[in-house]
Amino acid sequence: MEADLSEIKRYLAELELLTYEKGKVNPHAFCIDEIDHKMVDYLLRYGGATTTELADFLKTNRWFVLNRLRKIERSSKKQLGKSIIEYYGGEKSGKRKAWWIREELVEV
Repeated sequence: MEADLSEIKRYLAELELLTYEKGKVNPHAFCIDEIDHKMVDYLLRYGGATTTELADFLKTNRWFVLNRLRKIERSSKKQLGKSIIEYYGGEKSGKRKAWWIREELVEV
């Protein structure tokens, strides 16, 4: 049920019907295709993930995932001044070397 709700929110966001608080951004605005949307949905749902976890979830190569995450990070930083996702090499919430969604910038 949560997955269906997430999908509905994503479609509404794409149609710009779902509004975000002032200072908050739509994380899907930086997605290029369906793979990017799935990665952002996963990060929104779980807060963070390693590239290996995302690659297993998407059934693809982890280098492909890494390049996509870096692209989202760069484009959001270019447009907002801060990236909506960030890589943290230390341990956080039981995960090491993972990508995290910046919840202070994203309306969840």
